[in-house]
This record gives sequence, C-alpha cells and structure tokens, in this order.
Amino acid sequence: MLDLLNLVIGPATGAVIAAVLAWLIGNRVAARWSLWQKRREAALVAVAEHARLYGEFFSIWKLWNYSLHDDLSAPANTQWALLERAASAEASVESLLVRLACESRLQSREIEIAGKFRQAYQQLREVIRDGTKLDWPRHNHPEYVAFKRLAAELALLVSAIDRRGQSLASEASAAILEITSNKWEACWTEPVGSPE
Repeated sequence: MLDLLNLVIGPATGAVIAAVLAWLIGNRVAARWSLWQKRREAALVAVAEHARLYGEFFSIWKLWNYSLHDDLSAPANTQWALLERAASAEASVESLLVRLACESRLQSREIEIAGKFRQAYQQLREVIRDGTKLDWPRHNHPEYVAFKRLAAELALLVSAIDRRGQSLASEASAAILEITSNKWEACWTEPVGSPE
C-alpha cells in the first residue's frame, strides 16, 4: 500500500512542483518584460518630447528674427508672446532634464551635455528678452554648430533612458544641481569633454 501511495503521490508532487516553478519563472519573466516595455515606451516619449522642443526652438527663433525686420509689421505684442513661448519651451527642457537625471545614472560627461544644452537653449529667451536678434546666420556658425551638436548628444542620452539604471534620490539631486549650474553659461559652446 505504501509503495502504491508513493507511486501516486510522487509524480503528482513532481508535477505540482514543476507547475509552481513554471508559474513563478513565467511571472518573473513577464514582469521583467512588462517593466522593460514601459521603460522603453517612456524613453520613446522622452525622445519625441526632445524633438518637439528642438523644433519649437527653431519656430520661435525664426519668428523672433523675422519680427525684427523693418519691412515686416509684427503685431505689437509679438515680443511678449514669443518670450512666453520661449520660457514655456525652456521649462519643458528643464522638466526633461530632471526626468533624465532621475531615470538614469549620469556620468560627468553626460551631465556636461545636459548642462550645456540647457544653456544653449536659454540663448533664445535671452535675446528675445533683450530685444536683439539670435544671430546664427550660417549653418556653420560656432554657436549654431554647438547647439546642434548638443541637441544630438542629448537626444542619444534621452533615448537610452530605458537601458540605464535608475538613479538614487541623492544621485538625481546631485545631477540636477550640476546640470542647472550656471558654470555652463560661459563654456556651452566648447566641445564636451572626452568620455570617462
């Protein structure tokens, strides 16, 4: 009788254990896959936001420079309206940089890219505020080249959010403090340092 019981319980117990293990492993794989998908979707949204803000910069820039032409009669409130748009776009860049700092463990080179891009983006608001033209007349103007280079490098950083470890609160706050430091103001046009 005992042999018969062991014969029946043995395979059944083995099947139950196998089913439980398959369920546990399957759930773990599914959870990791789901997390990866969500992080990838978030990175794609961030990349799209960066591209939108890049386009918004150019839209505001062109409208602002055209508004300064004597032969065009811009509405009286053009400067204020474009200043509002520039400030709003700049606020969105700040938000994107906070997200990058929180969702990625940034190295010093990456912090430099983000900090310099932030300063480059501020150029538009500052010239509108001052009532002057953003004078990047050629595709190879040094500031224009620096802006485009930084935009491309930041886009690559943002696109990799899903492949990097999430930063700790202390790391994120240190990174955002470094990114938003005014130390980048005087050197944003200089090439980014070499990778660590």
